Amino acid sequence: MENNLKLEKMRYNNNSISYTLGLIAILFSIIATFVLLNSSAPRFSVFVKIILNILVLLFGFLATEKVKNYQLKYSYTLYGIGIICYARILWYPLQLIINYHLFLTNTTYDSVKKTRIYNEDVTDELVAKISKILAPVVKGESSPILPQSAYTRAGIAIACLLIAGSCFIAAAYIGQKKSIALSNYLNSIKKQ
Repeated sequence: MENNLKLEKMRYNNNSISYTLGLIAILFSIIATFVLLNSSAPRFSVFVKIILNILVLLFGFLATEKVKNYQLKYSYTLYGIGIICYARILWYPLQLIINYHLFLTNTTYDSVKKTRIYNEDVTDELVAKISKILAPVVKGESSPILPQSAYTRAGIAIACLLIAGSCFIAAAYIGQKKSIALSNYLNSIKKQ
């Protein structure tokens, strides 16, 4: 009887837990994107990252709105977006760590002149490649708002993407369970 009362209330109340988790996931995805974009120099792959994030935000918000109204198929969309958030960890934060490591191991810092000195065995090609990938803020050429270390920036982005992916998947799971329960309840009412 108590279970039926909860299911009856679900007919008139929104799935606020999934909705809130979806919005939290979107917020952390935005934070991760800003941290990563602030750490990279402008180039074509940055454009691709921006487009990918816009798609995650648009589809994430749409799916979150629909899961709020117990639409089951959008729970599966949220699962997919959560997996995309986890996969994003393997793309740019990992690249940022690798390139920053190359930058640090192939340069030394002259504290008197406050400039970086490149090791003699480093090719100009590698230096040019690293310079095109890392933002001036990360290379120490301008003052940062965030910590200068790309390791720290990548760690912040990874943590934000993990939270975003987990919140999307939790929202999807809760939405799926509630949608199925409500659907079964409504079907049982129709049969009576």
